[in-house]
Amino acid sequence: SRQITYDSDSDGIHDRGYWTGDPHGGPQLSTTWALLTLEKATAPPANQPPVANAGEDVTVEQESLAGTYVALDGSGSSDPEEDPITYLWSWDGGSATGVNPAWTFPLGSNEVSLVVNDGELDSEPDTVIVTVVDTTPPVLVVPEAQVVEQADWAGTGVELIASATDICDVDVVITSDAPEVYPLGETLVTFTATDDSGNTATATTTVTVEDTTPPEISVELDKTSLWPPNHKYHDVYAVVTVTDACDADAISGLIVSVTSN
Repeated sequence: SRQITYDSDSDGIHDRGYWTGDPHGGPQLSTTWALLTLEKATAPPANQPPVANAGEDVTVEQESLAGTYVALDGSGSSDPEEDPITYLWSWDGGSATGVNPAWTFPLGSNEVSLVVNDGELDSEPDTVIVTVVDTTPPVLVVPEAQVVEQADWAGTGVELIASATDICDVDVVITSDAPEVYPLGETLVTFTATDDSGNTATATTTVTVEDTTPPEISVELDKTSLWPPNHKYHDVYAVVTVTDACDADAISGLIVSVTSN
């Protein structure tokens, strides 16, 4: 037999045929050849691009001031010819390679794009949204309950200092309803801590103002001595003044005894 090639249908693809006949060949023996088989030689299929799959969108809680460490998942990507593929991830401010890279994403919505390559062709990009949220309130610490002595009739000024920490905010805002001067008795004080995301925490303490100081008494006499001694009675006038830090009203005093020497 003998193999020949030719284009039987003018499609640009050569066909192969096997003929039998006179083993010596030659034009004079061409009428004795018989066609046994024909095989059509087809071109290999064109390479198809791979398909990127960046995974499902995720929402995570913020874990630190920088954000949250999140592992990406491109394992759903594929190639039609099952060729090995490489992975290129990119986002605002960063990039990574590999099927499961991890990165610390900041608070907010982060769009991540994945393109895979089969060694020849890139895929169309696929995106995943990594959303980092802050729903955790600050940790608020308030002073212990205070008991103080009344300083004047209005009350007592007391400085109360609260503190707060937050994983997402280095400067938590703290407010309170504390008065400048605390009146006699117990006052409830409420503190509120608010972070940049609007999360709040509240805590309370008390300030108790007591009056344990007695009034002060002063006596002024119009005469402080009687001379010469003559065993006669003399009028002596006394002015008694009573003051109290906690009582703005007039306080009366009564002389109950007088001694002389």
